[in-house]
Amino acid sequence: TERVVLVPRGRAGARIVQGGDTLIAFGSGLLQHSWGDPPEKTAPGTILAIALEDGTTVSVLHGEETSSHSMSLARPAGAPVVISDFTLRADSTTIGAAGDRFGVAWRIVSASSGVDLAIEFSGDGQEVSLMGIPYWFGRCAVSGTVAGQPVEGIGHVYIRAMAGTSAPGP
Repeated sequence: TERVVLVPRGRAGARIVQGGDTLIAFGSGLLQHSWGDPPEKTAPGTILAIALEDGTTVSVLHGEETSSHSMSLARPAGAPVVISDFTLRADSTTIGAAGDRFGVAWRIVSASSGVDLAIEFSGDGQEVSLMGIPYWFGRCAVSGTVAGQPVEGIGHVYIRAMAGTSAPGP
């Protein structure tokens, strides 16, 4: 069984030394840690970790091959809420370097929870292969509404190639 832990609003810092130059940088980051057996088709193929400017955090685990998915919504005031009645769909796709197809513009909607978010990737060429499975990692821009209020933010995506589109292995 594969297990995943997400910390979508972590503090990040780095000291990079190259040649005689030193760069010190600080910001926010995502910690995504997986452990257990190699992912199966039933494991989450899409992981979204979103930090909105109003302090709300949204985490989504979605399995393309199954109906199993969950979203947690943590508002600045109040306890986190787990939401299972939502839709997640890719509005547009791209083809990675190895010929795999990935969703790159997403929409999350939960009418009962008042969530309507559009997610747009912020970069190209972020395809990697983990344990022989093609994934797309990267930063995204987020906008939409939560509880009727407009929101914006940033997020991080971890998306498995869409079913039936993976390029043949070596």
